[in-house]
Amino acid sequence: MIVFGEKLCENVLKAVPHRHWVFSIPKRLKIYFLYDRNLLKKLSLCVWKVLSAYLKHTVPYEDAEPGVVAAMQSFGDFLEFHPHFHVISSDGCFYGEGSFMVSPAPNARDLENAFRQKYLSSQETPARQVLSHNYPTPVNSKKKAGYLEHFKIAGFIKD
Repeated sequence: MIVFGEKLCENVLKAVPHRHWVFSIPKRLKIYFLYDRNLLKKLSLCVWKVLSAYLKHTVPYEDAEPGVVAAMQSFGDFLEFHPHFHVISSDGCFYGEGSFMVSPAPNARDLENAFRQKYLSSQETPARQVLSHNYPTPVNSKKKAGYLEHFKIAGFIKD
């Protein structure tokens, strides 16, 4: 892992501030990814679309593009199945002829909400199957105990 990080720093990442993000999904949805690994591709695309749109929205240039490297990890502590994505992104966007503009400090809650909505609005997600069942806490519930409240994103900055 250290060698991969060194190669990223030396050959891929530009000399701009970066942020480490971790995108995870609710426990109740994880079982679908265990038996259908193709869903991880769709989740990866969802992560990219949400983070890219979020960062582009913070920069006033039409040609703004963030830099992103993502890696999927499927196991957590004690080797239980825990699909989640580690993402290193530029902390802003590139525009024009290689110029860079730093984004304002992100609000992780806004990004979590965007990730949740993007994932749930996708027609090909296991959430559609889960939503068709009558679980005790419905998706549109505002209660914090709702299982779809557990779309989590953590962000850490690195200059």
